[in-house]
Amino acid sequence: RSPETLARGAPLAELSRALGRTLASTAIRWALRDQRVTSVLLGASSTRQLDDNLAALDAPDLSPEEIAAVDALPVDTGINIWASRSSDL
Repeated sequence: RSPETLARGAPLAELSRALGRTLASTAIRWALRDQRVTSVLLGASSTRQLDDNLAALDAPDLSPEEIAAVDALPVDTGINIWASRSSDL
């Protein structure tokens, strides 16, 4: 985890805190917002992370305003979430 990578994720972490959510909850609920998504692959390197990921499944859905705020972040940080390869980021 380079400082640059962590810096790119900081806005989502800050938004999550402002929403009273964990970063995992925000990311997981964002991924599940689309009815076409039938599964989300979760990773965890500790039982604490696993517990946090699983708790996100019981968290309330993101509101339309919260979704819009999350959707705006990649543009603001210069991340191309639609890149076909990680080398395109």
